[in-house]
Amino acid sequence: MAIFFLIFYVVIFIFEIVQYIKCIKNKVKWSKLFKYEIFFIILSAILWFCYENLPSKGFMPGLTYLGEILFSFGAMVLYCIAFVITLITKLIIHLLEKKKQGNNYFTKIALIIAIILTIYGVNIFILDLKNDINVVKIDATIIEYVENEYGYKIPVVQYTVDDKTYKVMIEVLNSQIQNSKINDKVEIHYNKKEPSKLAYLSNYENLYIPCFLISLIILTVLIIKSLKNN
Repeated sequence: MAIFFLIFYVVIFIFEIVQYIKCIKNKVKWSKLFKYEIFFIILSAILWFCYENLPSKGFMPGLTYLGEILFSFGAMVLYCIAFVITLITKLIIHLLEKKKQGNNYFTKIALIIAIILTIYGVNIFILDLKNDINVVKIDATIIEYVENEYGYKIPVVQYTVDDKTYKVMIEVLNSQIQNSKINDKVEIHYNKKEPSKLAYLSNYENLYIPCFLISLIILTVLIIKSLKNN
């Protein structure tokens, strides 16, 4: 069953590549390729979601959980990426055609992209501040290991805040905690507003920093271009 789905998804992806090349060569209409891609995205999503409660380890009968995620979910993500690439390609071709006709939309679109990225980056930056401002670091002691619903051993830690002791199960394990034993001291973070709940430092800077950098580069290029034209 797993091999069948793998072959099935690979054949679909090859078909999409062939249709994409034909569109580039103007042998197939772009609208037809968009329809194909949307259909295959929906199909892979249905195959991923709709086999619930049938006998198997995952949702899909005859597939392991790894097979389900690797094949069905992976195919859906791959088809979504292909769809985005198709959209971008069609947009670039459309802009190049407009430029040949004397209508240059590159500057306007670049400016809109820079504004969108800046707004998105600011929102993510604010979320990052709101999250990290309530995260407090503390040393805790591993007091036991318990088995979760998936059969994995999860550590339970104990720590004290304002003379009150808390016992919490750690679901997200870092390298330090993974290599620790009972009675070992480990570094954790808790929510300042709710000390009974663990908290985690966000990695939002991996999102807003690239957004700001790309916006800055776009705006710099547009300013230089404008100065040259004047």
